[in-house]
Formats: sequence, structure tokens, C-alpha cells
Amino acid sequence: MKNLKKIILFVVLVSGCLTTSAQNIIHKQVESQIGQIDLSKHLIYESGIVSDYGEGYVQVLKVGEKIIGVNHVYYVPEQQLWILFEFSHVLDQKLERSLEGILITKKNLCDQKYKPIKILKPLITSKGITLGDELKKILEIYGQPSLSIFLDKDNSFSNITELLDVKEGHVLRYLPERPTEEILSEFYFENGKLHSLLISGIE
Repeated sequence: MKNLKKIILFVVLVSGCLTTSAQNIIHKQVESQIGQIDLSKHLIYESGIVSDYGEGYVQVLKVGEKIIGVNHVYYVPEQQLWILFEFSHVLDQKLERSLEGILITKKNLCDQKYKPIKILKPLITSKGITLGDELKKILEIYGQPSLSIFLDKDNSFSNITELLDVKEGHVLRYLPERPTEEILSEFYFENGKLHSLLISGIE
């Protein structure tokens, strides 16, 4: 009888440990929202952003004479950061470009005179992450990334790093696990602090 009680107690303790360990596991999460804009909810068109915030600083991306995309960039003085809205090169039946990506950053993307005509709500993620947060906090909330890149050793992020003019630092990239999900998120760090965050559709 004593041995049976010991076995039962052991099983209970082990089960408790396994349950606690399972609860402590953080599953990878892909962020889709910055501020009030959520790329996973519905299509957002260029005309809507321009109507709300003005033209901003417009970057027309071309290959030869062919337009492959348009960016609208703004400096947000209340939050001391820049925001970039990336629009597709594919026009739908309404002849509208749709929003494909959002970048917020502490890096200078344009002259500070290009301000939105309407005040933007706090540009934080759905989990409360904001620029300046520590790398450890992102890992605690979103789990281990799909890719962890050190920019001085890898050229996988050449396009965005050229835009941000950064050559060193650490990037956490989160990719969806389901084929029906088409959004990725990237967190950019210098000295362990978040300076830029990109949420984008996967081409």
C-alpha cells in the first residue's frame, strides 16, 4: 500500500511538472497589427490612407519605366517616429492599390515636414510592443522567431536594411505556419533595443 501511494504521488508530481512546462511554452506568433491598422482583417486602399493622412512623402518604385510599387511616408512628431505605408503594384478592378506593408521606425525616412494631417493613434502592436522595447520582451511575447539574423553576417534583408540604412544589428523574422496565412513580421534591433518594425504581406 505504501509503495502504491508513492507511485501515485510520483505520477501526480510528474504530471504537474509537465503541465507547468506546457503552460510555459510560448508558441510562435506572427504580428499583423500596428496601431489601428490590421493587415489580416480587410483590404486597405491607397485612397483611404491619403484621405486620412495626406500624401506624405511619396516614393514611386520603378524598374525601368514600369511602376512596381508606391510608398507614402510620414513623420509622426507626437511619437517621434516615421511610418511607411507600402502599396502594391497590382491594381484591382477599382484601379486601387492595396496596402501590402507597414513599417514604423526611429530611422529617418524623410524630411520631418511630411506630417500626417490627422493624429495617429499610438503605433503599438496588438500585444503592446512599441519601439524602444527590449529584444527579450519580444521573445517573451511572440516566442522564438522563424529566423534570427545578424545583419553584419547575413544579407537576407538587403532591401529593408538599405531603406533603413543599417548594416549592423539583430533581426527577428516571424513567418506563418499555415499556408492560408500570408503575413510576416520583422523586428529590428540595435544594442538590444527595437528601432524598427515591419509587417508585410508575403509575395
